[in-house]
Amino acid sequence: MATHTHTSELLPVVLAGGSGTRLWPLSRQSYPKQFLRLTGEMSLLQQTLTRTGGLRCLAPLVVCNQEHRLIVADQCRECGVEPRAVVLEPAARNTAPAAALAAFTAIAGGADPVLIVLPADHHIADEATFASAVSRGVPFAESGSVVVFGILPSSPAPDYGYIRAGSVATDDGSVARVAAFAEKPPRETAEQYLAEGGWTWNSGMFLVRASVYLDELERHRPDIHLACKAAAETEQPDEGFRRAGDAFLRCPAESIDRAVMENTHRGVVVPADMGWSDVGSWPALAELLPWEEVRHRRWGRAESSHNRAGFRLTRLTLAQGKSLPTEKRGLHSTHWVVVRGRAEVVRGKERLLLGPNESTHLPNGVRHRLTNAGQDALVVIEVQTGSDS
Repeated sequence: MATHTHTSELLPVVLAGGSGTRLWPLSRQSYPKQFLRLTGEMSLLQQTLTRTGGLRCLAPLVVCNQEHRLIVADQCRECGVEPRAVVLEPAARNTAPAAALAAFTAIAGGADPVLIVLPADHHIADEATFASAVSRGVPFAESGSVVVFGILPSSPAPDYGYIRAGSVATDDGSVARVAAFAEKPPRETAEQYLAEGGWTWNSGMFLVRASVYLDELERHRPDIHLACKAAAETEQPDEGFRRAGDAFLRCPAESIDRAVMENTHRGVVVPADMGWSDVGSWPALAELLPWEEVRHRRWGRAESSHNRAGFRLTRLTLAQGKSLPTEKRGLHSTHWVVVRGRAEVVRGKERLLLGPNESTHLPNGVRHRLTNAGQDALVVIEVQTGSDS
């Protein structure tokens, strides 16, 4: 159970409105990835909520889509966290408007806390390093900076945004001014960033005083500020929730990165190596899972993860030219997602060629075969859901 030391200094804002579409079919619009128990006994949302218990802060404020309010309430209760408030969005509008609703809620009554804005669907393995990074960033947020946490890159990942550090802001060089943002560059460019040094992955986690965020939003995206202000002023209580007004529907959809961070002159970056992942793809999830059972076959290797809340994952590694035996699926629903290499899938009378991040569904009762059609090892994640999973 998380505990919170109540001060006026730090207010966690947990953004739980994401759709998690890249983890389909597990993550669905009605039950997106932040509510799934993907990496342990708790969902990603619950991990995020309890993580704030390691900070000196107020109880968290959660922003979510109105369709998910009961899921949020249930999961908060399960992990023993009582939110300061749960603000409901009438529709998804990305992170910049969601954070604005939280900021308007935070300043109601004259307060002006520092917000730590946390996506609800991220994984952090080293919570002590996370707490240390927050401590380094809080003084800058208190003095008016917009702080972003940069993750020390372990590879030239093209799926992440990048931050270039500029002049140092502390004597030990552990905090720097933001010099530039780069949105998901090609792999060759990402390799160049790592060779240059001074670049970190953009974690999407921020520290900023509520009034500073709203000022910067009004300066750079007055349309978002205006719609969110009207939505906050017309919010209605709804059985323990706070439902934003319909003016929110007029708000453009935009991320905090594009609306504020790419435009502000107040940005600073706190680099940290906290075992962070946005769990934004099947390969990313595969890196986090414990593969409990390993079976060696003539065609390669199968590594399985225990059944987790209605699904089972298997990582299949096929050597060059090898195929899985032709078979027919039973009662469960099965998807194959290519992580690395080239796959040939025969599905009934169909023949499909799939590359990395491409997937296919295997209908029940249809014969199928998987073959490594490339020059290197083929790695595929098999997702099984249903009664046989």
